[in-house]
Amino acid sequence: MNSAVRRSRKWLAAAGLVAIVACSGGGVLAQDHDAGVIEDPTNRATAFQAVTGPTRESISGGTLLLSAYAVVWVLVVGYVGRIALASARVARDLGRLERALEKAEREPKEGWKGDAAKAPKGEAEKES
Repeated sequence: MNSAVRRSRKWLAAAGLVAIVACSGGGVLAQDHDAGVIEDPTNRATAFQAVTGPTRESISGGTLLLSAYAVVWVLVVGYVGRIALASARVARDLGRLERALEKAEREPKEGWKGDAAKAPKGEAEKES
């Protein structure tokens, strides 16, 4: 695999991880401080526990909107970059194949008769 493709995949993965961490920051603030306390499962399901703390959202809508746009733009730029790298690779391979074809036409291999249409008249009849 091309090192540029590998490097772009690492950057895309890192950007995605940063976006996920940035968007999930509010969930940590909303968790209970005694989350490590294990209760009896039968009591936990039947008991009502009131929620204490702020009743407002911890992350504003504008921040969530900007985070969502940032994630979308990172994905779009990553996709376009990947397509550009693939296109460059195809163009490079096409150029290499064209050069190899030109070289093969200039220097035919021994034992290869070539195209019957280009062969002298006597040779074309022998091949048929």
